[in-house]
This record gives sequence, structure tokens and C-alpha cells, in this order.
Amino acid sequence: MRWTIGLVLGAMLAGGCAQPQPPANVYRVNFVSHAVVNIDGKLDEPAWRRATPLRDFSDPWLGGGTPTQFQAFMDEQNFYFAFTAGDSTPAFVAQWAGKGTLNDEDRVELYFALDDKLDKYYCTEIDSRGRVHDFTGSYPRKWDDRWSMPGLVVAGLPSPQGYVVEGKIPLESLRELGLPALRGQQTWRVGLFRADLPAKDDGPVHWITWINPHTPRADFHTPAAFGLFQAGNLPK
Repeated sequence: MRWTIGLVLGAMLAGGCAQPQPPANVYRVNFVSHAVVNIDGKLDEPAWRRATPLRDFSDPWLGGGTPTQFQAFMDEQNFYFAFTAGDSTPAFVAQWAGKGTLNDEDRVELYFALDDKLDKYYCTEIDSRGRVHDFTGSYPRKWDDRWSMPGLVVAGLPSPQGYVVEGKIPLESLRELGLPALRGQQTWRVGLFRADLPAKDDGPVHWITWINPHTPRADFHTPAAFGLFQAGNLPK
């Protein structure tokens, strides 16, 4: 699957002097006061123009892969996120058979860790129709599917170019999980991933990640695969 996808968003609003760029493993979550967002997968509200596009995704194990973009921002109440996934043949299982259905589907993945050892982390995987597989994890590779992200609202919107996943999580829910308020030098440890299944069953899966963990095999469930989220333009 090789083609060029027209990305959904334009550049951020221009400022004055050029701002210093964050390290490659840091993404800045901008603040938008009283955002009005309809979670429908369209990303057509003005607030999304304030969310910095992150396109530094790759498949370190097979190479290649398909275009992927992530964006996020927050307001007084919620953390908003979106993935734009280029994919001409997204794998989708029509018959829902519980959370495990996503194991056979194309999906995007958003993980939050409470520490740099992954003693406790929270995973949300979302397919092209907005269906969710969420679970808790503990390194190495101990998972519990009984957990669900409180207050999560998501939508998936397929298109000829691929699909878009849009969602929001109440900031209060993230605080209850143990994440700090995203202010000052406080950070969240986050993993951003994507599974791109082949058009035919005998092809390879592209495991796409923001951070290259430098593991011999594809592995999202390792501390080295996580980066940091930091507050962007917080109000004074």
C-alpha cells in the first residue's frame, strides 16, 4: 500500500518569533479554551487547527508502512485526540465478538503509562469504525481486558484514503488513573501506535510507532516505545 494521502489539517496559527522545537520524543499538547468539538471523525472544528500535527511514525522492523498523523489538544475539561491513517485496504471485521475482535483489524493505539518501567499502563485501541479494545497492562506483557477507559468517547470515519479516529477523554478520568495535571514541567508518558494489517492474509503486518524502541521484534509493550506529552500554550 503505497500512495500519498492528503492530510486533514493545515499549519498551526502563525506566531511571532520562531519557537524552539521540542525533542523528538516530546509532543506538546496545546490548550484551547472552551473547545466546541463534535466527536464524529471529521476534524472540521476550528479547535483542531490549534493541534500540532505529529507525523513522525514508522515501522522500524519491516520498514515502509503507510502515512500516519496524530494530533491532540485539551481544554478545561477534556483531552482530545485524533489519528489520520492512510490505508487503501483497512482490515475490518463486521461481526463484533468482543474486544478481541480488534486483534484481526487495522487499528490505532493510545497508551498512558504511570511510570518509566510500565509497572502500570492503560491501553486504548480503536478500529476504523470507532470500536474499542481497552485494557490495563503491566510489564512484561501482563494484561487485563476487564478495564475500560472511563468517559472515553470515540468515533471512526472510513474514507477512500483510509480512516480517521477522533476521541476525547475527561481530564478528571486521567487524573483518577494517576496522571498529573499537564502543566509546567509535568509530563505524561504516552505510546502512539498503529497496526496496519495486510490486504491478504499471508502478508506481513506493519507495526507502526512514534518512538522506535530498538527491539529485535515488533513490540509496543516496552518502556522504550513511549514518549512524553508536555503542555503547550497554557493560559496565563
